[in-house]
Amino acid sequence: MYSHIGVLIYVILQFLALLCLVVATPFDMFREVKGGVFGGSACVTLWGLQKVCLGTEYIMKTRVLWKNCPSRRDRFLLAQAFDVISLAVYLSAFVLGLILLWCCPVLRRVCVALNIVGIGTVCVVWVLMVSSYHIDDGTVCMVLDKGFRFGIGFGLLLVAWVLDIIAIFFLLLPLEAKQDSESTKSEETEEAEAPEKPKDANEQE
Repeated sequence: MYSHIGVLIYVILQFLALLCLVVATPFDMFREVKGGVFGGSACVTLWGLQKVCLGTEYIMKTRVLWKNCPSRRDRFLLAQAFDVISLAVYLSAFVLGLILLWCCPVLRRVCVALNIVGIGTVCVVWVLMVSSYHIDDGTVCMVLDKGFRFGIGFGLLLVAWVLDIIAIFFLLLPLEAKQDSESTKSEETEEAEAPEKPKDANEQE
């Protein structure tokens, strides 16, 4: 019972984490300060510069946008790679979690491993974005922390990361509860099998 509920909560959290990551991937990491949340401000995503946030048209792709800023360009390209890896890891963890609901208890360890990997890969993405936002890469590079703020995509990225961390605890908690139950049963068995102490002479009289 404990195991089933824990895995069910894990699957729900993992689905929400995957959903947040999928939505965050094309959305803005940085949004122009002068625009509103849903206004016509320009946005910087992992894939380039958009004239209008939440749109599909790119003015410049990442390689062109940061061609004069090799360090920042490399950070964005690395973030792209880790974002794609994260999507694959999160999807795998969700699918295996669904299977774990019905069978194959050994998949619990695989899911834990995937979540740990996912925590690491998404962490790389948002750390690269934070460093790109705050690091001044030279006079020819756009200063992001002056005219931009963190966008919706970056926020969803952090939400996906936090949900992935929380999901691990629900995956491990049932295992610990089960182990405690088994240890309690073994102690009760040992007590039942223990030989009775002989009565004292005074008690026999």
